[in-house]
Amino acid sequence: MLFLVDYENVGNTGMRGYHYLDTTDQIVVFYSEAKKHMERRTLDDITGSGCVFEICKLIKSGKNALDFYIVCRLGELFGEGYDGIAGGSSCFA
Repeated sequence: MLFLVDYENVGNTGMRGYHYLDTTDQIVVFYSEAKKHMERRTLDDITGSGCVFEICKLIKSGKNALDFYIVCRLGELFGEGYDGIAGGSSCFA
């Protein structure tokens, strides 16, 4: 499963369910200076799950800037050959 998380909008509450992650999952967390602190336990558990874990910090700010980062990363993933889950649909957070 692929998860693209707008941490700026969801914060720690939006990370609920992280304990279900495993080696078949990929999670990309996008954040900015406005919201940059994740609970240490959450970070440790995500990295310990074996999933592919990426963090992307927003460099340029502006209206909907983080949304554009997410869309660009999604385009990169599909351009690199990501084709979703066989027989199912992807879930984007």
